[in-house]
Amino acid sequence: MKTIIFARVSTNIQEYDRQVNELTVLANNKGWSVEAVFAEKISGAKANAERTDLLNMVAYVEANAGSVAKSGPT
Repeated sequence: MKTIIFARVSTNIQEYDRQVNELTVLANNKGWSVEAVFAEKISGAKANAERTDLLNMVAYVEANAGSVAKSGPT
């Protein structure tokens, strides 16, 4: 299954590498193909319009709707 990864941390001093690494391992263990990774450093309290990487991810999913699974976490 094709999938994407999205990771977020709240501040610039935090890192999202662990999230990305653990989600990549999970995907590999399940036999999923990671097609794209999106990550951002921004407060979750910010409006979606201010979250560039979130918007980029949504645009990517919409552009690739036929090739990327749209499902919630398992």
